[in-house]
Amino acid sequence: MLNYEFEDEVIPILIHCVAEEGDEPRQSHMLLAGVEKNADETYTLKPLKQKLYVDGLCYLLQEIYGIENKNVKTTRIT
Repeated sequence: MLNYEFEDEVIPILIHCVAEEGDEPRQSHMLLAGVEKNADETYTLKPLKQKLYVDGLCYLLQEIYGIENKNVKTTRIT
């Protein structure tokens, strides 16, 4: 189970994907995200937590340092 507290303006979304092989599912992935309304009336989906289940083991996926800023443009001050 993924637990997370949401702010008033955030709509929670849970996406659960299951890979079935044979009679029993062997792995699945859960993504907990929030939909936020922007000032310009558009919406943004932000992933918050992820869990991966493989062969009966559960892994809480963690953010790799710096990857959350991969789409942020940086400027140099010289």
